[in-house]
Amino acid sequence: MGSVADFLSNTASQKPDKLAIIADDGEITFNELNQRANRIAKALQDAGIERGEKVALLLGNDQACMFVSSYFGISKMGGVPVPLNIRWATPEKLFVLEHSDAVGVIAGASNTEEVSAIARGEIPELEGRPLEINLRQFWVTGNTLPDGFASIDSIVESGSAELTPLDPPVQPEDPADLLYTSGTTGMPKGVLVPQENIVGKEGGADLGSVMGAMFGESLLHAVPLFGFTGCHGMMLMTVRAGITQIALAKFDTEQYLEGIEKYQVSSLMGVPTMLNLCMNHPKLHDYDYSSLKFVFFGAAAISPDTVRKMTEVWPNIMMVNAYGLTEGGANAACMLGPNPQDILDHPGAVGRPVNCEVFFVDDEDNILPHGEVGEICFRSEVKRREYYKGEDKTADLWKGDMLHTGDVGYMGDDGYVYITDRKKDMINRGGYNIFAIEVERVLTEIPEVLEAAVIGADHDMLGEDVLAVIVPRPEATPYEGALSADAINTFCRERLADYKCPRYVVFVDELPKNAMSKIHKPDLREKYRGYILEQKQKSA
Repeated sequence: MGSVADFLSNTASQKPDKLAIIADDGEITFNELNQRANRIAKALQDAGIERGEKVALLLGNDQACMFVSSYFGISKMGGVPVPLNIRWATPEKLFVLEHSDAVGVIAGASNTEEVSAIARGEIPELEGRPLEINLRQFWVTGNTLPDGFASIDSIVESGSAELTPLDPPVQPEDPADLLYTSGTTGMPKGVLVPQENIVGKEGGADLGSVMGAMFGESLLHAVPLFGFTGCHGMMLMTVRAGITQIALAKFDTEQYLEGIEKYQVSSLMGVPTMLNLCMNHPKLHDYDYSSLKFVFFGAAAISPDTVRKMTEVWPNIMMVNAYGLTEGGANAACMLGPNPQDILDHPGAVGRPVNCEVFFVDDEDNILPHGEVGEICFRSEVKRREYYKGEDKTADLWKGDMLHTGDVGYMGDDGYVYITDRKKDMINRGGYNIFAIEVERVLTEIPEVLEAAVIGADHDMLGEDVLAVIVPRPEATPYEGALSADAINTFCRERLADYKCPRYVVFVDELPKNAMSKIHKPDLREKYRGYILEQKQKSA
């Protein structure tokens, strides 16, 4: 079967001199990347870290070369990489460091705050209790070494690469990595990923291998490497396929567009928010895009208007919209495209299943017929992922042989999967269930609207009512003309049932987003839950 570590070893032998990564911390070939990973693996072995033990990564995209080197170094010596979201608050990072049982950490120079005290022997507290953290080895980038830290830079530059081979070899059920969800509904949940779930069964073709064949020679992205999409979708896929990865430190619209010309990239990855901002940037037409052949996006619904603009600006590209989740991986996914017309012809769809079956169930887990709305569930033969130290949560995630996504949708007669919403994003307006994503899709069709999010706000008679939170385009005037509450409601009524149409609107300069640039609904709910009641009191 092989292992995740083999992705790098194989590519390094086949394409040794090809650039593997271009990032803020340098440019390295696949051979150099492989040597760096070997040196890190040897250093971990020498430090007493054993096979199966976990090593945390506190590195951002500004140190993408070190992130990838460290991830594969941990894998090569049989350890389990645990990437941490560097944008998490201190309690979240401390929680994961304890929960994961990590025994070592490789940190960027600017990401040592939470672990420096631990390295000095101090015991941090979380919610009034001392944490039981097992960290015993600490490495850091840069020239300054805090107390208790060793230099990871010196290891990759001059360390020994003489590894002790793993005996027995990696098995399909061995853990490949431990990924933590974003924590939007509480403390992060750890998803333990077995090797087979990434490497796949012999002869199998999952979404990763399909996508890798489309990327071409190079891929530009600004997706955080510590998450599922960045770690598995960008990093592992590019290394496996021998593709040069250009990893931006953070998303900047102008830098993103300029990078296509600068690096002559053949493919892009961006969430719909990023692509929407690109298509509305004043310098959109200032760059040469002749090298671009493929655009990959996912994580949220995309506006048909954005797709149409991309086909005008990038007329020769293929596009793929991929739908999946951290708990499922590339073996539980749907794909829309690569013909852009496929996306335009199926608004609201996330595509057809790839190497899996999709079912829709009611609240009692009864499988529903095509066309009926229910929770989306995947069935795949590849070894499943599970929550680390979360048997109860895993049992809720997997019922029988089906993976429950928490997303709501239906299967159309055309065989495409259509998402209507996340369960938690459903609005109950006087007994009518309203899917926020359906309303948001219509709102973004208003020419004066740049972005929109819809939430349920408290209502004294209905329980909840629809509240639209909108980012207007720079030239538009909020609360006037096409952006008056009445005009927006009228526009929506022409496209939606009347009870789905927002009667209340709030305009903001920007919407809160997480590290993946997905709109962070909990922040909006917390801020605007009482907005409608407040407005009614003012007008009383």
